[in-house]
Amino acid sequence: MIIVAFAVTAFLVGAILGLRFKVFILIVPVIVGIAVITGVGFAFGSSPGFIFFVIFLGLTTLQMGYVSGAAISCFAEEPRNEPGEVVVPRSYTHSQG
Repeated sequence: MIIVAFAVTAFLVGAILGLRFKVFILIVPVIVGIAVITGVGFAFGSSPGFIFFVIFLGLTTLQMGYVSGAAISCFAEEPRNEPGEVVVPRSYTHSQG
């Protein structure tokens, strides 16, 4: 059950990062995640195969969450500033310059 909770947490962290940041933000959680999972695994005396499995699970769910959050942020409408104002999704706007 703890593995499922870990996977859901990693997915939600990835989704939150996907909503707000570009893909390079994943470098820090990947490095921290590998270090923490390895340290906790060796501290509890887990086998190296199980540690690699948990690292793979954590990184995969983090990236799946990031993709889900990024997809949601692409299609989410921004709040309206004034009544009756037309909201154009960010994916359809063109940058000036």
